[in-house]
Amino acid sequence: MRHAAVAIVLFAACAQITAPLELGPLDGSLEAAVVRQEKWVLSESDGSVSVLTPRSVRNEVARAWLRVVREERMRVAAWLKLPMVGKLELRVVDRFPDGFEADGFSSAKRVFVKGNPDAEPRSAERDLIGHELVHVFLASQWKVTRPFWFEEGLATYIEGESLGFGGTGTSLLAGTVGLEALDSRKLMFADLHSYPPRLGYRLAALAIDDFLVRHGKSKLLALGREAGDFEGAYAVVTGETVSLLEERWRSAIRAEILRRSR
Repeated sequence: MRHAAVAIVLFAACAQITAPLELGPLDGSLEAAVVRQEKWVLSESDGSVSVLTPRSVRNEVARAWLRVVREERMRVAAWLKLPMVGKLELRVVDRFPDGFEADGFSSAKRVFVKGNPDAEPRSAERDLIGHELVHVFLASQWKVTRPFWFEEGLATYIEGESLGFGGTGTSLLAGTVGLEALDSRKLMFADLHSYPPRLGYRLAALAIDDFLVRHGKSKLLALGREAGDFEGAYAVVTGETVSLLEERWRSAIRAEILRRSR
């Protein structure tokens, strides 16, 4: 969802089908495989953010990638009300290993995006970097465990907020593909990881939108200061259960499916 990776992350409705696909933090084997497959060049660094590419690129291109990371890092930090701590790497990848179909992923200190290292970043790559940076901040500074739906939903929501999705803007379900094929009675947060990511991420972001409308951003950020089990922390912060949020979420999706069928 300006999500990926990926931010999923959020996308303009007209761009939903072609927007890049993001995944959040993955196991270290993928990161190691991508790092090993290239001879990386340090193309630009300001001491806090470094941009690495598979080959040397023009100075203005490297600076453009650095500028995007810095701007997105500041934007995400401001949204989450968290300080920007530690050093961060962006690696602009020509290709990912066979079998990995997304356009980006992140680890605790690195963001990997598939793009053209020889060219300045496009808006889709900016959005993808923003989505992945949400994962970096959550991994490094939130204590509470985070289920898939919340992690990807929040990254997708923050990615899409600047495009006018969520809240009083464009519906988070606008432009989604595959919604009509779902059985709304059987929808569960726990199953979203098995959905096509562009649909699953947007559905997850709808739950985040409900949270923000009902409880406000301060309560959402308070979750990050809790520790341990997510459902327990959620109940402490909001005074309601995750299952109640899930039921409202199912009802909202059911209403959208019915609206489309008319």
